[in-house]
Amino acid sequence: MCKTTYAGPALERIGRHVCRDSSFLDLTGLISYLRSVNEPVGVLDEEAWQHIARHGHRRLPDGRYALAYDPAIASTFTAPPGGVDMSAVWQAVHCPVLVLHGAESDVLQPACVRTMAAKAEIVELPGVGHWPHLMLPAEIEAVRGWLTRP
Repeated sequence: MCKTTYAGPALERIGRHVCRDSSFLDLTGLISYLRSVNEPVGVLDEEAWQHIARHGHRRLPDGRYALAYDPAIASTFTAPPGGVDMSAVWQAVHCPVLVLHGAESDVLQPACVRTMAAKAEIVELPGVGHWPHLMLPAEIEAVRGWLTRP
């Protein structure tokens, strides 16, 4: 397994959004924000953005909308300089693994993916960043095919 290094643009980009306290007057504002921060993820249609907003928000006491994730996730952005060595965790995995690698990911580097390929099936998703939403037909089929194979 490779040492994952989060220094540079990837950590900074993700941290800017995760560590900020954002709220929106309506779902339209939330959708606009989601589009802007998820641009590196890949192209989604309007229906997909609405789905993500409907299922990925929480209402605040004042009626505004906020993203629904655990704010403690921001603590992961205090990783030590030089990255995190996930080798021991990866070596402990002894089951079939499917890695969906967004070809445009600035987090999971190609060299790391090549190393992972020794014990995982890799599906490269062209035009997709680090976190595919699994809403596009090719992404869904990759997972379905892997889950239903004999």
